Amino acid sequence: MTYKTYDVAIIGGGWAGISAAVFATLNNKKVLLLEASERLGGRARKVIHDDKVFDNGQHLLVGAYDTFFELLHHLKLPKETLFHSTPFFYHLLDAPHAPKMTLENRFSSAFISLGRYFPDVLKAFWHTLQKTAPYQNESVFEYLTRLKLSKAIIDTFFAPLVLASMTTRIDKADAICFIHMIKKLKIKGGLNFYVPKTDLSAVLPIPAMQWLQARGATIQLGTRVLNISKDKIFSIACKNTEYTAKEVIVATHVTQWENILGSFAALQPILQNAKAFQFQAITTLYLEYAEKLHVPAPFVGFLNGPIDWVFKNPGGEHANKVACVISDPIPNSQANLPITAMSYLHKNLGFPQQATHHFVITEKRAAFACTPQHRPLRPNTQTSVPGLHLAGDLIQTHLPATLESAVLSGKWAAERCLP
Repeated sequence: MTYKTYDVAIIGGGWAGISAAVFATLNNKKVLLLEASERLGGRARKVIHDDKVFDNGQHLLVGAYDTFFELLHHLKLPKETLFHSTPFFYHLLDAPHAPKMTLENRFSSAFISLGRYFPDVLKAFWHTLQKTAPYQNESVFEYLTRLKLSKAIIDTFFAPLVLASMTTRIDKADAICFIHMIKKLKIKGGLNFYVPKTDLSAVLPIPAMQWLQARGATIQLGTRVLNISKDKIFSIACKNTEYTAKEVIVATHVTQWENILGSFAALQPILQNAKAFQFQAITTLYLEYAEKLHVPAPFVGFLNGPIDWVFKNPGGEHANKVACVISDPIPNSQANLPITAMSYLHKNLGFPQQATHHFVITEKRAAFACTPQHRPLRPNTQTSVPGLHLAGDLIQTHLPATLESAVLSGKWAAERCLP
């Protein structure tokens, strides 16, 4: 359905833009969603290579993502049909002295074996409960060291988890954001893992698109926005057309803000701060073998190998596939990744020496560097231009660059569009 002037125009069809569109539609707004590519989903969507479907990165969700699960509820998408759910577990296969939390009984229950690290874990939770706050410019490593946690627990437990959840190494990661994230996990079921049964596009972008269109929202794919201007209402200039809207939510990657928002003098401080952000890459190596593979859990980690995590059965398709994830990879280190990874998995998991098919995908700007220096640069949803709002995982949600942060920012932006 098309309108002469929309109540809300949303630029960017990633998870933040999708969230904004859904929550604005729930509030009876006439919504226009513009996406430059031919597919919704942004950095969390399916890609097709050699007629095979892959995700453009392996994503893991936790029960603490309450806004994301609220979004699924509004779309009438039962999480049980979309995800395999397991209690929290942690297993590094090449670090025998690391804390070990494994699953048994087909993942229906968990048992914890922390050995000599148990006092350190208790100490960490005690300080969190006592609200021993991090300093403003303190890294997670500095904070945990100040709490007198042992080097062993920091290196083998917290460091891998911080890198996986914040896409920033522990000596650089923001301790304040880390504590906020830990406190969010306290909700019931907050520590449960949710692994998608299907590709990411089928989890949210495709059903959300169908839901939005059924309720009168206009979705334009392959439509790149060139710039935005405002007189009494907003004008959104695209290559071959122009749209008008009473309010606008910009939910693109931050690197596109300069082109889209550069005409607004009042936004120059935000645009200057945006240029200061650094971004972390995430590489995913998909391997397919000729035979069924045995992985002892939905995913396992490695502390000393060429890969950080291995997810079995990505996308829920076949038991002969794995997805290997490298967070913040070293530049130019991926040339021989398939060969070195296959050799490492053969040695540590007993996989066949050679995969029948492999595919490497790297998101060069997968996540912003979640550091203390970048925290004050993160903008709020509301801008100084009336009716113009921002969304995306970079927005100051006090969370790292996660799907939950993106969805939460979209909800906040939509709420700003209420009377």
